[in-house]
Amino acid sequence: MIKTIPNPILQGLTSSTINRGGPLGGGSDPVSEFDVDGATYYAVAPTGHTYSAEQTTNYSTRKYNTLSAAYAALTTAPATPRVINMIGDWTGVTDTTGVTFLSSAMNTETPANYTLVRGIGDARCTGLWDAAGPAYRLDSTTGTGVYVRCAYLRLDGLQFTGAVYGTSSGVLRFAPTGDLTGDFRFSNLFVKNTRPNVGNAIMSINTRSGDTFRVWNCILSSRSNGMCIRCGDGTISLNSCTFAQTGTGGFAVYKSSGTLAVTNCYASNVTYATFNNGVTSIVTTATSDTDGTAGLQNIPYTTDTFIGVTNDIENLNPAGGSPLLGAGTDTTGEDAPLNFDRNIAGDVRSSWNVGAF
Repeated sequence: MIKTIPNPILQGLTSSTINRGGPLGGGSDPVSEFDVDGATYYAVAPTGHTYSAEQTTNYSTRKYNTLSAAYAALTTAPATPRVINMIGDWTGVTDTTGVTFLSSAMNTETPANYTLVRGIGDARCTGLWDAAGPAYRLDSTTGTGVYVRCAYLRLDGLQFTGAVYGTSSGVLRFAPTGDLTGDFRFSNLFVKNTRPNVGNAIMSINTRSGDTFRVWNCILSSRSNGMCIRCGDGTISLNSCTFAQTGTGGFAVYKSSGTLAVTNCYASNVTYATFNNGVTSIVTTATSDTDGTAGLQNIPYTTDTFIGVTNDIENLNPAGGSPLLGAGTDTTGEDAPLNFDRNIAGDVRSSWNVGAF
């Protein structure tokens, strides 16, 4: 029997449902490319991709080879949700053009008419870093990969990497503008900073006091002396994420202001405290120092904890005997979208581990 339940990426804004009996995606498990009610669809696929009849019907002429080209084609006054699907086999192909989602181009968005960018099928992130393909990867080797200035954006099931410098920059940088109160949802992402020994933040969140920013099932990996994530104002929730800061300085999670809740996360650091400035709440969160929840402290970023920690071939599934196994809190009773029930690989969390897996 097919089981139909709400999609946590879409939940609260649409009546769309998903088929858990079909092929698995990541923690949001979007089986169909076309599961958002009333959406306008845009495709990003490698050159030469063959479109099916169903895809041609839904995408029409909205077919592109880079995320930046799809963004440039977005209408400025959306009457529907806008969904950019990364599809196809990206083996040997890398998207190298960064994108800025400008508020001026998207200022008529509403909570119902948001923009969702996600990986589908082979193009989807599975939680294991895939530099060769088939998963889609945006590599912003000279700066920020995605710069968010709009109010309602969602990213799901994608890989990003870059070599950035500066605490206010990031492979993913969020600094919304305008008079709209933002609602941001980012899930099932693997984000890496490949530039060693510089001050930076992989994910820089400079939100405003009224913005809500929710991150779940994400992996952030940095070889630098900067930060995995830098949090500004607003209400920020980090759930079931893995933050691997392996440089010799900086913090894994830096909070300058606002409200920050951390649940079921793992964070490592080398020199300084894992968290600076404290967090508003911390639940079953493990750290490589004493900042974690009691019983989940001083857990090293080594193969005693994870299957593999070598750069570019990380496997951040908990190793056998890892203290992260079964140590998390079931959050399916949370309000949407933090009531997800799968991990970054798309597997049901029958036993709640700490981290993205």
